[in-house]
Amino acid sequence: MAETLTMKEIVQKAMEDLPDTDTIDVAMERLYFLWKIEEGTRDLDNGRTYTTEQVEQMLEEWVK
Repeated sequence: MAETLTMKEIVQKAMEDLPDTDTIDVAMERLYFLWKIEEGTRDLDNGRTYTTEQVEQMLEEWVK
């Protein structure tokens, strides 16, 4: 079973994995990417998703 990390541990690991030569911009991009993954995982866990058919129907309505 996979170990569940706290958000603080995830951020610390992400920063430890950055090369010393990376910029603050690279660090912020990595944190933003991890945040969006976390946000998407919460959406999945809470049933806030759409089927392919629902998305296709929404797109058809938007393009009219």
